[in-house]
Amino acid sequence: MTQDLYQSPSAIETAFYDAFARLDLSLMVAIWLPGERAVCIHPGGQLLRGADAVLDGWRQIFNGAAPPSVEHFVIDTFNGGDLSVHLVEERIRPHHAPAERANRLIATNVYLRQGGRWYLAEHHGSLPLVKQPRGQAIAEKPRLH
Repeated sequence: MTQDLYQSPSAIETAFYDAFARLDLSLMVAIWLPGERAVCIHPGGQLLRGADAVLDGWRQIFNGAAPPSVEHFVIDTFNGGDLSVHLVEERIRPHHAPAERANRLIATNVYLRQGGRWYLAEHHGSLPLVKQPRGQAIAEKPRLH
C-alpha cells in the first residue's frame, strides 16, 4: 500500500469500493478511521459505532460471500479543510450477473484528515432504490418521514 492511497478523499473512496469488491478486510482496516469516531450504517441495518464494530460488520458481510461487482458514481461532494462529504450512487450485483440485476443505492461517505492522511469516518448506505414500472402512475405522493 502506498502513501498515495491516503492523500485524498477520492483515493480513499476508490480504495473503499475496491476493498468491498475484493472482500479485502485488511484494506478496509487501513481505510477506516481508527477509534470510536467511525460510524457505519449498512442498508436496512443498525448503527455501528467505533472502528471495531464497523470492521466486525464488514467481516460479517465478507464471511462466506462471493466477490460482488461494485460500481460507484459520485453525485455531489462538499469539501472543507479536513472534512469531505461525498454523495454517491452505488450499483452492487453478483459478480457475473448482468448490469440490470444491480441493486442501486445512495450512500453518504464522510472523510476526515488526521495526522496528514485521509480516512473514511462514516458510511451510510440507503435501501435499494425502488424503480417505478414504466407507465404506472404513482397513486399518492410518497411520504418522506
